[in-house]
Parts: sequence; C-alpha cells; structure tokens
Amino acid sequence: MYGNEITLLDSGVITVFSMALVFVALIVISYFIDFVAFLINRGAKKEEPKAAAAPVVEEVIEEEDDSELVAVIAAAVAATSGKSMNAFVVRSIVPSAENESEWAKAGRMNLMR
Repeated sequence: MYGNEITLLDSGVITVFSMALVFVALIVISYFIDFVAFLINRGAKKEEPKAAAAPVVEEVIEEEDDSELVAVIAAAVAATSGKSMNAFVVRSIVPSAENESEWAKAGRMNLMR
C-alpha cells in the first residue's frame, strides 16, 4: 500500500465501475422480486366478471324545508357566542367534510370563539 498512488483518472474509473455494479445489482433484485410475484400469483388467476349493462337510475333530489334546521343551528350559535339571535343572520348552511383532519377541526373551533 505504501508505494501505490491512485490518480484522479483511476478514482473516476473506480467510481463509475462501482455505480454501474450497484445499478446492475438493483436491476437483478427488481427482476427477482417480479419473478417471485409471478410465481405466487400464477395459481390465483382472477376471472373478470363480464360487465352487464347497468340500468340508469336518476336521482330525485327532494327539496326539504330547512327552516327548523336553520332555527336550531342559529340557536346553537347564539348560545355559544352569548349574543342574541337578532345579532346575526344565517345566510347558508354547508355541511363540513367528515374526513377532515384534526387540524382543520381545531382551526374551525378557534374561529368560532
């Protein structure tokens, strides 16, 4: 080791060779994983059901009288804020998403204070 020197060209060749070896190994591993998945799924072929023509169903949206709902929500807001029901006007009621994060819920609660 003492008398050997590695030049810049030698280190570049070693680097390129090492990187090529790593990529070849990754490709071989990828093909091996695909081959194992093929062997596992070979016996479990899924039959695709034939798509039958589904009947077209039109949704009929019934208009509901939301005055009772508006009154209940307005009363809840008035009780929470401590103000009279005449101090604000309910212009629209939009249901919130059920799958929202806790951060969104906390932000909404912070705005309602």
